[in-house]
Amino acid sequence: MQTYLVGGAVRDALLGIEVSDRDYVVVGGSVRQMLAQGYSPVGKDFPVFLHPHTKAEYALARQERKVGEGYTGFAFNTDSSVTLEEDLLRRDLTINAMAQDEMGNIIDPYGGQDDLHNKVLRHVSPAFSEDPLRIFRVARFYARFRALGFTVAPETQTMMQEMIAQGVLHELAAPRVWQELVKVLQEPDPAAFFELLLQVGGLSPWFAEFTPQMIASSIWQTQLQHAQQAFNNTVRVPVLLSMLSVPEQVTFCQRMPVPNEIKDIIDLGQHHNHQLFAYKDLRADELVELLYRVDVMRRPARLQVLLSIAQVCHPELTDIRTFFTDAEQVIRSIKASDLIAQGHQGSAIKSALREAHIDKIQSFIAK
Repeated sequence: MQTYLVGGAVRDALLGIEVSDRDYVVVGGSVRQMLAQGYSPVGKDFPVFLHPHTKAEYALARQERKVGEGYTGFAFNTDSSVTLEEDLLRRDLTINAMAQDEMGNIIDPYGGQDDLHNKVLRHVSPAFSEDPLRIFRVARFYARFRALGFTVAPETQTMMQEMIAQGVLHELAAPRVWQELVKVLQEPDPAAFFELLLQVGGLSPWFAEFTPQMIASSIWQTQLQHAQQAFNNTVRVPVLLSMLSVPEQVTFCQRMPVPNEIKDIIDLGQHHNHQLFAYKDLRADELVELLYRVDVMRRPARLQVLLSIAQVCHPELTDIRTFFTDAEQVIRSIKASDLIAQGHQGSAIKSALREAHIDKIQSFIAK
């Protein structure tokens, strides 16, 4: 058996980027040999194993053949006779189709080093067209490397356009698209993803609500970058959708498997963003009602997420977090137990608590 470091780790090392994840391919090996050496199997579609000590992924060299529709319509050959070059041939981009042996030598049968030098994202072979998700993967790598000067090869753009014209994006399952989107929102330039899709006609059906005007908006592009730099997906996704109308946001969330936690934040924003942004003009009862709707007593983290979104979308609101955090503490300073001790009982406790909160917030606002 021969083991090679492959893919992104080789690419990033050549670019001088810190390597965080390392994947390996095993040539001339078998499942029996891997198990005998203590590797743990994790792959469902084809044999992938975890190293017994480092837990890095080791995959048997494989070939792929399209035999049906969709992402499950592939047959895999992991026979020990599969060569390294045959394994690399199935990969998406030339810059991801390089390997490094145990002596540090680079194996580059498809020109990945030249494309790195020339800063070009280029597909490896016509097999690229067999997996429509690769359209989104190219756009994601564009979002990662555009700031370094990378462009997409004209022939790759042409292949993407031809695939899109054939309607292949409709074959994708929503969870796969969502997984790619989540990764895109972590890239340095998320807007580049949508710009490339717009250029090749690939916004529909998954991102049909994203108009050319929205994608070209420097405000939106800056917001996406700020959300990428400082926050997680509970902030990034609402910022991504912030320029869509409420019906468009609803449609998008119905199409995608958006986690309920993020849906809740989006829903709160749809109903209360105008109050958040106009916080200095709120009356005491309106501010109390807003804090109640956010459920600040039981779920205080939701308020902080909403404030993060507000700061990304409206950086001029410099003191919004301080204002609402202080208001939350005012609310917390009065508890139902205090009112019970004063003699309030039953349903009167709730109304008395609300009145006490309003009075206290009124004093807070006056200050």
